[in-house]
Amino acid sequence: MKIGIITCHDVFNYGSSLQAYALSTYLSGLGGQIEVIDYKPEYLYRLIDFMGVESPKWRSAWWKRWIFRARMFPVHLSRMPKYCRYKRFNRKKLNLTRRHFTTEQDLHQLTGFDAYICGSDQIWGSVKNRCGEDSAFYLSFAGDKKKISYAASFGAAEVSAAGEECIRRYLPSFHAVSVRERSGVMLLEQYGISARQVIDPVFLLEKAEWTRVARKPRGLPERYVLTYGYDSSTDLSALATSLTGLPVVSLDSKRFGQYGPKEFLYMIRNAELVVTSSFHAIAFSLIFETPFVAVQTGNKELFERLESILRLTKLENRIWGMEASMPLQVDFTWARTVLAQEKEQAKAFLQEALYGRKDI
Repeated sequence: MKIGIITCHDVFNYGSSLQAYALSTYLSGLGGQIEVIDYKPEYLYRLIDFMGVESPKWRSAWWKRWIFRARMFPVHLSRMPKYCRYKRFNRKKLNLTRRHFTTEQDLHQLTGFDAYICGSDQIWGSVKNRCGEDSAFYLSFAGDKKKISYAASFGAAEVSAAGEECIRRYLPSFHAVSVRERSGVMLLEQYGISARQVIDPVFLLEKAEWTRVARKPRGLPERYVLTYGYDSSTDLSALATSLTGLPVVSLDSKRFGQYGPKEFLYMIRNAELVVTSSFHAIAFSLIFETPFVAVQTGNKELFERLESILRLTKLENRIWGMEASMPLQVDFTWARTVLAQEKEQAKAFLQEALYGRKDI
């Protein structure tokens, strides 16, 4: 069976690239011919765009645009190492379609696939994310082929009017629907869509597989605390220092922020402690059984993704501030057991949705 996966695989985010790798690798192991559809519309994040001028303030006149480009030139140059690492990872690990697509209309030219899967991550989050208003991420181009979603996430408790239209128009024709958070199941119930909750694709692969992918970055201390967050890397670093006294390695810093998905895996696997507000940093801390602290962000809807996986693994006490004092060591016994069960259920969902059998 030839299967096409459409997801946000090329947005220079560790979790986005790694979840695409995980799903495609697992499905390849079932014997399928897997391709990740190289779809990246203009609105998706671009790490380097020498000619782009996003700010309306600088777009009003030609000379202002060139001033903006000149000011941003050294910034773009500094991002080149990270850009190259991500592009190399995606090119070597994802088995991308030969053609690159930028519009939903172009995707209608895809041929030869027996089934399509959309997901994972926030492909349906339409309130603050244009992906959720893009019919391509609802497989509008798939025609009468088998359509499946795997661990799709909304990232919010509501959808926009355009997102609602996509749900009503396209999801009823899906062969099987699954989402990553319980909130997504309840949201789709409002539209009469039955959905299963499944774990993120990164959990489909074993620890040994991720260890093989990981690569040590240069200049990494022998012992360190890793921080990675969306709100304030300065605050995270201060918290990490207060907890351990060890050197802090920040994935938001100029020095270590230039690395790609392989180095991200290594740094989480070998850290003494991970302090983060990132879902996938916590996911890989669970996979590698690296002690971690989850830091609540100002964005409550964003933090719901973290709470979902922490509730499942009964590790809510790893949220900073939930306990008067927090031990650095983590007992992963229950998490190991429940994640193994969830992984088997997720595999059964995919196998049944694709091949009509739970065990192949």
